[in-house]
Amino acid sequence: EKKKAAREKERKAKEKSAEAKFTADTEIDISQEYTNLALNQQAEQKDTVSTRTASKAVDGNRDGNWSGKSLSSTRSKNGWWRVTLSKVYYISYIDVYNRMDKSQERLRNAQLSLDGTLIGTIPQVSGVQKYTFPVDKDGQVVQIKGVSGQKLQLAEVEVYGRGSESKSGEYVLKVMCDDTSTIYIDGEKKDVPGPNNWGQLATLKIPASTNTIGIQCHNGGGSCGITAEVTDETGQVLLVSDNSWKCSNKEEDGWTADGFTEDDSWKPAAENQPFITGCYLSDERAWKGMSMDKKVIWTENKDSTVYCRRELPQGKYTLRQGRDPQDSPNGAVTWYPMRDGSWKEDSKTQKAEKKKVAREKERK
Repeated sequence: EKKKAAREKERKAKEKSAEAKFTADTEIDISQEYTNLALNQQAEQKDTVSTRTASKAVDGNRDGNWSGKSLSSTRSKNGWWRVTLSKVYYISYIDVYNRMDKSQERLRNAQLSLDGTLIGTIPQVSGVQKYTFPVDKDGQVVQIKGVSGQKLQLAEVEVYGRGSESKSGEYVLKVMCDDTSTIYIDGEKKDVPGPNNWGQLATLKIPASTNTIGIQCHNGGGSCGITAEVTDETGQVLLVSDNSWKCSNKEEDGWTADGFTEDDSWKPAAENQPFITGCYLSDERAWKGMSMDKKVIWTENKDSTVYCRRELPQGKYTLRQGRDPQDSPNGAVTWYPMRDGSWKEDSKTQKAEKKKVAREKERK
């Protein structure tokens, strides 16, 4: 009996420690008000016990008792449950509520995912009903997969985010190419009016969560060049075509997608070469209104076909054009925002910040 009591004491201590660690690891910013986007949305699960349908977990009732008739439950072991939001939203965090009257271990180590990407696993601590998972990304489909070898039972799943589509809305990409272009967003080819005419502006709305812009441009003879601009919903210029873009004269697998490794053939874009389409630098014709900070870019040599790409920092890491007489006496440069609110030149900090983000991702 003494050994049994000691083991029970040790078990509770471990659970308390696990709960404290889980709470510390899942701190979220609650300074903003968010809406439960999952409430009464379309839910489904692998199979169902009696009337314990998937919709019970998004009915707004957190009652964790079976007698309350508000629990969802699968019939099979290691079942799954999911809710599909009405559209893609920015999601700040997700709260998962467990059954409380008994069988809490059925949720142990269940896997929570968003659009197929694992967000975290549920530790299932005795006496704890709510588990909070920070998300901080856009998404639509939330799924929970049981792995305990038992039925999957949920009291409630609440998905908190902003009531507008996506975290930061949409950006607008404008492109001029002499002569014909193909535009890629995160590896996906886009059908855009205007890419087959050097004098016609190609305009495309892109998600604010875009990682990579790729532009393929073919020149049929004479002058050549690419100009581009990205603006936010307010019309503020976030980035323009300049030597922060990388260009190559050869096409490689994956060059349009995020995570592509650039070899020595990818050089900083050459700006305003003698052979470029000079009128692109003016504020007239189809490109009137584009930022005058833009440069006409190409490869150093007058290659007939070039491939230019630009990776965009995520979340609050957005680019801007600016002038700072103290730090940049030579005029316009591209800036990169740091976590402390300061701005540094993109060319000097982008790689360091990418490595930092990669390390943080690996740590998590």
